[in-house]
Amino acid sequence: MKNLLLLIPLILTTSVANVPQEEVLSTLELPPFYNLPYQTLDTPYHGQHVGVQNFDLNGDGVEDVLFAAGRHWIDQSYALINLGPEYNDGRFLGVKFSEALPIGKPGSYYQIDVSSNTDKSDDAVTQHSTVLLVGGTCHVEKPNDLGSCKRGDNTPARVVHVAMNKETGCSIHNPDAKCELEFNEVWEHPNPRGDRNGGFATFNNEKMIALLGQGGIEIFQSVETVDTPSITEIERQRNLLHTSYSPVFHLSPPPKTDERSDYSRYAGFGAGHIPKLGGVVAAGRRTDYDLPQVHDDGNVIGINLLVHEDTSNSSQSFQSSVLSSKYSGEPYPGNKKYSLQSTNYAFDDLDGDGIDDILEATFLYSKQRVPGYPLPQRILFMYENGKVKDTLVLLEAGAPSTNGVGDENDAGRSVTTGQIFSDSTLPDVVFASAEGVVSVFANLGVDEATGKSRGFEMRYQLAMSKHKCQVRDIAVTKLAQDVHDSDKCWVGIVGAVTCGIDVMGRNHIFYIEGNGSVCK
Repeated sequence: MKNLLLLIPLILTTSVANVPQEEVLSTLELPPFYNLPYQTLDTPYHGQHVGVQNFDLNGDGVEDVLFAAGRHWIDQSYALINLGPEYNDGRFLGVKFSEALPIGKPGSYYQIDVSSNTDKSDDAVTQHSTVLLVGGTCHVEKPNDLGSCKRGDNTPARVVHVAMNKETGCSIHNPDAKCELEFNEVWEHPNPRGDRNGGFATFNNEKMIALLGQGGIEIFQSVETVDTPSITEIERQRNLLHTSYSPVFHLSPPPKTDERSDYSRYAGFGAGHIPKLGGVVAAGRRTDYDLPQVHDDGNVIGINLLVHEDTSNSSQSFQSSVLSSKYSGEPYPGNKKYSLQSTNYAFDDLDGDGIDDILEATFLYSKQRVPGYPLPQRILFMYENGKVKDTLVLLEAGAPSTNGVGDENDAGRSVTTGQIFSDSTLPDVVFASAEGVVSVFANLGVDEATGKSRGFEMRYQLAMSKHKCQVRDIAVTKLAQDVHDSDKCWVGIVGAVTCGIDVMGRNHIFYIEGNGSVCK
C-alpha cells in the first residue's frame, strides 16, 4: 500500500513515498485540496476488475469492499474485509484490509451486488448476506491458473449465500483474527446469453434480481424450492432455505441493424424508486454501430428504457416506457449515424424533492467521436410520474483533438452518488471514465426562492491509473472513523480498474475527509 500520493492537476500521479511531504508541496506548489490519502490495492488474481460494491459482510458496523472480476476472461471475484484505519505519526494513511476472500467460482463476471438476508436486530453469531455475480462473455481464450474459457461462452449470473462469523472472525474489533468467508452457490441463470450489467432491485417491497445483456432485460423473483427438515426455525426466519429464482419479466432487445455491431444488448443499469411508478430499473441499450431509428413523423425513437411495476394491476406485473431521445440515448451531434451509448445509471434524490433523479454516463468509442463534440455526462431530474422535468450536463468530455489524440478527460463508463462533503446536504456525484479519470462533484443544494437545484461544483479530478486503464465501476462509502476525532471520518472513492490482459488493473481508493452529518 502506498501511504500517500499527491496529484498534479489535473491527472498526473506522483509517488512521494521517500520524499518529505513539506518539500514536495513547496517544490510543486500544489493546492492543498489535492493532498488526499490514497491507496493502490494489491491485485490478488488477474486484475480484470469491472464491478465494485460496499457492504458490511461481517456485521462489525463498518463497510467492506467487494469486487467483480472477469469481464471477457477467467478471473476470481472477491471481498476485502475492513480491519480499521491505519496511521503514521497521527496522519491517516488509509484502511487496512484483509487478504482477498474469494466469492463464488471463477468466471467472466461483469458486476457484483450484495444484499442482507439477516434481520438487523439479529444478535446471532453468524452474519448472512446474499451476493449476486452478474455473468459475462468469454472473448479471450488464453488460459491462466484459474482455468480457461472458449470464445463466445457465457458465464451465467450466479447467486451466492455468504456467511461470516461475527465473534471469532476478523473484524474492525478483532483485526488480527483469521478472516474466513463461507459461500454457497444457490442459483445460476439457466440460459445465460451474455449478461452485461445488473443488480438487486426492489419491486412492491420485494427484492428481486434484474439482469441486462444480450438476452435483453430480465427480472427474477426469489422462490423457496426445498423445505429441508434439517433447516431450523431461526434459519427459516433468515430466508436461508434453498432458494431459486423464477423469471417474472423478459424483454428481448431489438435486432441489430449493422453487422459491425457486436450485439444489440442492454448494458447501462441503475435501480431506484419513483413515486407513481414504484420500483424502477433504467436500461441503456448498446447499439455500437446501429443507425438511430426514426418514427414516421421523423422523430428519433428512444433506445433506453425504464422498467417499472404495473401499479394498475394487483398482480405482480411490469411495464416498460421509453426514455425520450430528447434526454437520453440521442444521436451523437458530431456524427448522427451513432447514438450516445448509456453505459451506466444511478438513482438518487439530487434536488431534495423526494423523487429519485437519474444520473447517466455516456460513451462512444474514440474512433466514433469527432473533434469539438464532447459527450454529455448528465442528470435527469424527474417528476413523480417518471417524466423528465429538467436536465443538467455536469461534464462534457471525450471529444478528440484535431490532431487525433484522444481526450484524457474522457468520462463515460460509470457514475454513482453518495454523501462526501460536509458542506453538502444532498447527495454528491462521482463520474468515472474510460480513461481512468474520476470527477467528484459537490452538490450545492437547492435555491430556496425557486426550489431548483443550484447545481454542482467539481472539487476533484483524480487519476486512477498511469496506463489509461478504464474505471469500469465506482463506489462511494464511509470506510473509516477517525480514531482521534469522533466527529471526523474518511469517505472512500473506490474504483474497479481494468486495463487489459497484459496489464493488471490496480484498484484504487481516494479518501476525502468528512465531518459532522457525513460521519453519522
